[in-house]
Amino acid sequence: MSLILILRAVRIVTLLLAGVVTYLAIKSYRRGGGRVMLFMSIGFCLIALGALISGLLFEFFNFALEDSYTVESILVAAGLGVLVYSIYGIR
Repeated sequence: MSLILILRAVRIVTLLLAGVVTYLAIKSYRRGGGRVMLFMSIGFCLIALGALISGLLFEFFNFALEDSYTVESILVAAGLGVLVYSIYGIR
């Protein structure tokens, strides 16, 4: 099995799991109205977008693997930053 196939599979799993967590966080925000859940959903949405955009750039726009991975890393870092803010920054 080639490494690209493994990368594709892991990226799809990451996208699906981050999408599910985003959906659940939005659902919880709508039910309870807490800002923490709003920011958690934004954070996980950024992580999911990182996986999606990186995959699209690599597969359909012929970006180099390093370039698409850099875009993903930036979005994942931003998403994790929003998650940290949602846990520690909101009062």
